[in-house]
Amino acid sequence: MSGIFTERAFRILFGAQTLGLLGNGVTIVGLSYFAYSVAGDRAGAVIGLFYITKMLAFITIAPLSSGIRIDRKSALIGLCLFRAAVVLLLPLSDSVWQAVLVVLLIHSATAAFVPLMQTVLSQIFPDEARFTRAVGMTRLSYSMEQVASPIIVGALLFMVAPPNLFFVTAVGFVLAALVLTRIRLPQVPATAQQRAGLRGALRGIRIYSRTPRLRALVAADLAVACAAATVFLNTVVIVQGRFGLPEHFTAIAYGAFGCGAAASSLLTPRLLDRISDRSAILAAGTSMAVLTILQYLLPGFAALLPVWFLMGAGYSLALIPAARVVRRSSAPEALHHLFAAQVMQTHCCWLVAYLVVGFSSAAFGADASAPALGLFSLLCLAATAALWPARDPEELAHSHDDLPADHPHLREGIVIGGTRHSHRFVIDDLHRRWPAPHP
Repeated sequence: MSGIFTERAFRILFGAQTLGLLGNGVTIVGLSYFAYSVAGDRAGAVIGLFYITKMLAFITIAPLSSGIRIDRKSALIGLCLFRAAVVLLLPLSDSVWQAVLVVLLIHSATAAFVPLMQTVLSQIFPDEARFTRAVGMTRLSYSMEQVASPIIVGALLFMVAPPNLFFVTAVGFVLAALVLTRIRLPQVPATAQQRAGLRGALRGIRIYSRTPRLRALVAADLAVACAAATVFLNTVVIVQGRFGLPEHFTAIAYGAFGCGAAASSLLTPRLLDRISDRSAILAAGTSMAVLTILQYLLPGFAALLPVWFLMGAGYSLALIPAARVVRRSSAPEALHHLFAAQVMQTHCCWLVAYLVVGFSSAAFGADASAPALGLFSLLCLAATAALWPARDPEELAHSHDDLPADHPHLREGIVIGGTRHSHRFVIDDLHRRWPAPHP
């Protein structure tokens, strides 16, 4: 991993992302205190509303943000400063609807920031091996944020009142913006400029829907989200309800999941040197689904910790190759659109997962619903395997019956004859449909 930190642009981007993630983590915990202050015993419903608002922001804003033309560096800095300014409105909010509006604005900016950062990361590291390690490090920072944010908030509460946590968050976002002023991004060729407007925003969705491995990725993401949602939503029920343990044991259980995700973030890039992205995603999803089925058999807290660690490891193992699959499926000019579409579809999956896990656990109990949720994840993985061919080369032979025989594109790649040739295949203006297998 040390090799990627020799790249100055990545060091700056990683530092800014880490500051932003810690700011988000502190905000999430601070919102819990806010929800209790305005809703009391109904705070859980308010927090649920915040999560739904977050999902809706990512689903709607992420694809639209890719259609806006603006300098990448200015956009990254501006989005950090925007979040810093908006989060300062939370201490002034005195009602749920005001807080929901602020949460919508914050997560809308984050929804625009995430795919842009992924695009920049891909441009910094054109080599797939280094890109994979960079994605692993960004996943590590996400995992550490889950572990570190509650600890940081606990320390801050000894010095500041809960409403003042949002001022700390604003400082984190401002520092992230200051760090980004030092970054120098690689020049983007004129041919790689993204399209503006709604047409550009919809481009990634169209590519997603017409690329078999990306359609399969949607099913895989839904499987992983349903399995992971049982951890995020039911840990407190299992630890404090079934096992009868106090609150701090719940934090330890979440920490085990985060540690598993962090460890996997470090190991997965090396593993992907040996196995395919498809195999890694299917193996990770299957292990999470099986562990979900077995949740109701856990005899005690000591057995839960290694299971949660393995769930976290599977979570990172599934997410890191997904970024490689997206990049592999895109032309340079569509990369931002495709990453934005990925952010949108993953949050659609999470929204469905939260609703399914939440309602099933409320109706039948966490123990009784776990096997059914695990089986549902396995069905999604079966769909993934069916949609994603085991043999999935980047270069495909295909015909261009819609092009004249003297079209310049027909001379690219390996010419087979007539209007048929072979090259790295992605959906774009000249390739609007995935080619059928040729006999």
